[in-house]
Amino acid sequence: MTLKVNIIANYVGKGWSSASIFLFVPIYVHLLGTECYGLVAFYSILFSVVSIANVGLSSTLTRELAKTGSDTTSGKESRNLLRTIEFLFSAVAFSISIVVFFASSYLATNWLNSSTILPPQLIRSIQLMGLVMAIRLPADMYYAGLNGLQCQVTSNSLQAIFTTFRHLLSLAVLFGVSPTVDAFFLCQALSNLLELAIVRHSLWSRLPKELEKPRFSLTIIQKIYPYALGMAGISVISILLSQIDKIVVSKLLSIDAFAAYSLASLLARVPLILVQPIADAVHPRLTQLVEEKSTNQLQIIYIKACSFLGLLVYPTGIVIALYSEAILSFWSRSRELAGNAGNAAAILTIGSIFIASLIIPYYLALAHGWTSLNLTMGCYSVMVILPLTIYLTRFYGLTGASVGWLVLNAGILVPYVLFLHRKTLPGANFDWFVRCNFVPLVISVIVVSAFRSLSDGQDLHIVQSISWIVSAWIAATSSVAVCIRETRELLLTAARLILDKSI
Repeated sequence: MTLKVNIIANYVGKGWSSASIFLFVPIYVHLLGTECYGLVAFYSILFSVVSIANVGLSSTLTRELAKTGSDTTSGKESRNLLRTIEFLFSAVAFSISIVVFFASSYLATNWLNSSTILPPQLIRSIQLMGLVMAIRLPADMYYAGLNGLQCQVTSNSLQAIFTTFRHLLSLAVLFGVSPTVDAFFLCQALSNLLELAIVRHSLWSRLPKELEKPRFSLTIIQKIYPYALGMAGISVISILLSQIDKIVVSKLLSIDAFAAYSLASLLARVPLILVQPIADAVHPRLTQLVEEKSTNQLQIIYIKACSFLGLLVYPTGIVIALYSEAILSFWSRSRELAGNAGNAAAILTIGSIFIASLIIPYYLALAHGWTSLNLTMGCYSVMVILPLTIYLTRFYGLTGASVGWLVLNAGILVPYVLFLHRKTLPGANFDWFVRCNFVPLVISVIVVSAFRSLSDGQDLHIVQSISWIVSAWIAATSSVAVCIRETRELLLTAARLILDKSI
């Protein structure tokens, strides 16, 4: 599979997976109520926390299979690698379900702040969350293996199919049987179990065939543990950094407020959702080029990927930030919720813009096996951001929590990239800072701000507001596309083809 095909496959698969969340979440809020949806949002936090056990091993599997998995001479090694990581994951998943089961009483009575949901219901829901997570984690590991083999068409097709199945099953049960949070989590568990079986078979069937059965190997563990431990450390830090605001809000504020903040956070994820498909497709390619020591080609692919990220991230992110309340109102169908979460959504989105611009540099560091940079900067960030977020949330509520996220991501961007490029691509600084990021950011701010100033003060109904938003996005994206070399060349090539055919 070519890099272009993998990127397209990632956008189709992950695009639908992400779009479905925005499509179905308002329905879940309507059927379950705001507080019960807050439990669904709390599940997302728990899953992110327990994913600490996932990232180290999954990233290692992706990296190792990207290097050797499709080589028929290394079939035995690849199969033993998968069997070893599979065994470790089974132990981890079982342990997580047990820990969540015994922690459910504490979380229900000492963490969540609910005025309407009784503790027994909270305990039962949290226990079901543990079951869902224990099934989901191994499935994500097998998807990581498919990505390492660059079978991203298969990976994304399966994810899209099961995302649809999961939502449809949940809605069918909530509408026709029982509109309760317990029914929701049981549907998640059943669909995850079926997905796990199919994606596992898909990965094993794509490894080179061997007569000898795959075996658990201590030698493989000794080989991969330095990278896996580094990735595990990074995952602890990155999950804390990405979830710390939500963790603090879930503890200090009510479930209603937490649900509103979760919706704001979900909207703010759009820039990250847009760039993840490119990052997932580029990661194995960067790893291969590092292994081949093809530095020139590595820099070309790296800058090209970052340029396209600039086109995706900045126009969309600035539009969401400046029109956050209108977008939330249209999406949630609740002016009250939009009013409560609008400022937080705008601030969170600006923070997401910064972190989205770092995704390809992050994968460049991983391609070099350089985990200490992410770990060191992450440790310093946690020490600053945790007390800051607690303070701001106590005194300024949802808006204060979102400011902590913005401060974090804005503060680490420049030093992270400078340290990374100095060791890996010394000649990439100008292209990355100016062409890939500064130019599209400035253009997007100017264009979207102009549209916002023209629409302010007008008494617009919802359709007119959405028209202004779409127009601002089109104008900003078009302006950035013309100013970025890679996209400009693509547009000129397309124009020449159209002119040649018309003559």
